[in-house]
Amino acid sequence: MNEKIRQHEFNGSWLWLSREKTQRRESRVFLRKEFSLDSMISFADLWISVVPGYHLYINGCHVGYNRGMASGKSCRLDHYDVAQFLDIGLNTIAIEAHIPAARTTFTSSGEPGFWCQLDLNNTPFLWTNAYWKIREVDFCRNNPPMRHVALGATLQLDLARFPASWQLSGFDDSSWRQPDILREIRGGSAELQDTGFQQLIWDETALESPVLAGLFRAEMPFSCLSYSRLKEFSGGTTAAGTFFFAEEEFDTDLVVSSDDPCIIYGNDVELYRSSNRATEPPVIETSESFKAGESLLQTTAFHVKRGWNKLLVIQDTLPHSMGFFLLFPGQPKDRFIFRCKPEHAAEEGWSLTEPLELPFAFAMPYVELFTEKTKAVCSSAPENINDVSTFLHSCSFYPYSQFRSSPLLDGAEEGNELVRPSAESSTESNILREGEYAVYDLGQLMYGFPCFEFEGSPGDIVDITPGIHFAENRIRSVGPMGRKTDTVILSGMGKSKDVWHRFEPMGARFIMVTVRKAAGKVSLHGSFRFCNADTATDIDFHCSDPLLEEVWNKALLCREQCIKNSIIDNPTGRCCQSLTECFIYARALYSFFGETPPVTNALEQFADAQLPNGMIPAIAPSGVHTFAPDSALCWILWLREHFMAGGDLEFLRSMLGVLKKLLNLFGISSAKNNGLLSTEIFGRTEFLNDSGNMEEQGVFTALNALYCRALLRGEQLFLAAGKPEEAEECRTKASYVASAVQALSFDAEKGLFADNCLHGKRSESFSLEANILALYGGLVPREAQQGILEKLLKAFREEPGRFSNSRILGFVLDTLCACGLQQEALELIRISAEFNRRYENIPTYENLLIFPLTAGNCLIREVLGLRPASPDRKQLYFNPACRCVRHAKGKVTGGSQQILVEWELDEKEELTVYLDSNFPLDIVPIIPEDVKGCTFKLGTQIHILQPEEKA
Repeated sequence: MNEKIRQHEFNGSWLWLSREKTQRRESRVFLRKEFSLDSMISFADLWISVVPGYHLYINGCHVGYNRGMASGKSCRLDHYDVAQFLDIGLNTIAIEAHIPAARTTFTSSGEPGFWCQLDLNNTPFLWTNAYWKIREVDFCRNNPPMRHVALGATLQLDLARFPASWQLSGFDDSSWRQPDILREIRGGSAELQDTGFQQLIWDETALESPVLAGLFRAEMPFSCLSYSRLKEFSGGTTAAGTFFFAEEEFDTDLVVSSDDPCIIYGNDVELYRSSNRATEPPVIETSESFKAGESLLQTTAFHVKRGWNKLLVIQDTLPHSMGFFLLFPGQPKDRFIFRCKPEHAAEEGWSLTEPLELPFAFAMPYVELFTEKTKAVCSSAPENINDVSTFLHSCSFYPYSQFRSSPLLDGAEEGNELVRPSAESSTESNILREGEYAVYDLGQLMYGFPCFEFEGSPGDIVDITPGIHFAENRIRSVGPMGRKTDTVILSGMGKSKDVWHRFEPMGARFIMVTVRKAAGKVSLHGSFRFCNADTATDIDFHCSDPLLEEVWNKALLCREQCIKNSIIDNPTGRCCQSLTECFIYARALYSFFGETPPVTNALEQFADAQLPNGMIPAIAPSGVHTFAPDSALCWILWLREHFMAGGDLEFLRSMLGVLKKLLNLFGISSAKNNGLLSTEIFGRTEFLNDSGNMEEQGVFTALNALYCRALLRGEQLFLAAGKPEEAEECRTKASYVASAVQALSFDAEKGLFADNCLHGKRSESFSLEANILALYGGLVPREAQQGILEKLLKAFREEPGRFSNSRILGFVLDTLCACGLQQEALELIRISAEFNRRYENIPTYENLLIFPLTAGNCLIREVLGLRPASPDRKQLYFNPACRCVRHAKGKVTGGSQQILVEWELDEKEELTVYLDSNFPLDIVPIIPEDVKGCTFKLGTQIHILQPEEKA
């Protein structure tokens, strides 16, 4: 507990709805409190904590958003200055919280709850108690599909169920109930902590007019079955069958979308079987688990015979399962007419029998469909489509000719555009009808919340799809990270517009709006709400290489997208706080800005999530426990980087218990395998082998190399904290691991490390990645280093994309620079930048934003030449890449500290350096020997040290 929290007077209680009163499906909880002020207030501070997350409004103004950070060990409080939002007279605090139906990777695992307190002029004024008002809204009209395992459900929001203008003063909340009091804020074992939350400046960019509009229509056969239309559906083993008539025999692909384990039979032959359940991620998610990023769409082959054909789908369902969606790509839409019975006069749809008195594991193709339990379910109506993303992905999109000049259509084939079939002009670009769509361009990838106001008829259905890629006249809605389309059903009340915003933030370059069903016109006015962070405004970087400057600018943009009071892995992906990405991004932040609150918070949150056995999860805070050995080891490397960035010895000592438990976990477990880490004990890695180029089994070379590196970093941390015995233990173990892996995996004749050693037999694969990581971890004998480096440099040119977005890129760059190959490291950055530029607009290409931030870190350390020589940053090495570029200048900021550097190598090979800072700073220069002369121009607080003078 920091001193500010310890001394502050906090009152009130945690509020919520008791468990038995809370809906089990996707829902939102609204809380309100009205109060009066007699005069304007000079100082108003609001403290708040909500699990799993919240949007905060005062008098209808959006003040802030954050994810809940509470756990069993700590309760993290956010702080806002809200004086500017208060008025004389009646005021209202309003909170909106989202309750996901399943555990997700981006919500806390703690029990839901809400607390806040408003201080006026430094005195507590109001706080949460029984006099607040609360209401829960089940906003899902249908059973929505999951975005992906552990990513929450897609939104299918019925706006008729939402309270209009609930954030404003004077709203009638007489029907709302009083909340239940859970516990006092000062009660319980959870320690109160300040999150270091930086109040963000929220802004909106209007989506004034689309850059593209047109018609969309389904042109492939599809059929789906949703259980949402069934009364008292309780789940279990279900069987659904349908029939279609074919004039001839042919083969076709069948695409399957399902959140639940299912088996599909075609004419009594098994076509597809899956045991995955996206709606219930495992409590412990390992590298073996079905996880976010794996495709939810599966394709199988189906041989269609002449005459009547039968499809049978058997599912193991939950009460709120989406059902299934089947698509037949490449076939004309009218080729399949699905009927409940093999009769031309039969009703269209499926015959559903549920529940079967049969365990799913015993399912067979011979299931009696036509029993007393059989129900006919029609699936042809637009409102019955359950997987909207897959449906839109299968549609064809035809732009109107009025938008033919859009840059999105540059290079598009002529003849595929349409004239709007109406006398209305194209200025009506924000009015759509059923079967029409519009695309809005944000201008660049942004992270925030799409917001829309709609006017239409009751029951009109509008789908909103964010995206980063434009192809085939539309935004791609289905990709490796799952379903991205949200749905709103309009209330059409007429008195006020329907208002919608996405609760969780997301990254998008484009927003596509499609009207799936409408009685008439749908008028829409959109915006994108985003927050500005000013931490990147006071840094600068320029050099004589324009490509490296471009990389730097992308690094700044990525920083803005990924750091918003917390660190997110990828704004277009899981949007969670992943340990691996946190480590990568934190290194960039240390180089750009020095130590920052989001980094400290993230490091603490992973430490806070440590399990009793020492395991540190790969994602935190999270409702899903994830573990991978390489990810956990990165926490040790990250802690050392953190200490070097700020030199906070008190913080380091507070983390020693976590460090010891983690090392003890690896020590005890590795003892079962002669002190080495094996895949059989720890499972597969999360990121070391993300390219799939290494054979990962047995004593995995790459993992043990990372373990060795982590032990050496642990030695340094224990020494800094005054723990020589623990430091010596780490050094001894690192030495043993290095020699043991050499004995098992190093082939002296080849001069290379094998990927693994299994049962005493060395792998026949000697991958480049394994040998790079062996170098990084300190496993490679000195005489073999040059040979491995030569192989590495050759691969850069033969396979330019090999490391372009790999999470081990930072390790590769560190290894090159440590071996004195600074020029080669920067050449790798150039090669990767060119590769990414060439492929970043391909829809199937995932740019994880890792490259720009990894490269940006390297540019500060190597081009500007600034890297810490001491943990307190009072001493820096100066080792500029003057053999790679001729000129560089920049400004690096850390808190209130600033460093200015500019250097230039002239035509006489003489180096001129200007250095200044606003605090006392010692510089240890390391200048290439072939530079013929070096002149330093120093600020008054700069002192040049000789290398032997370094502390």
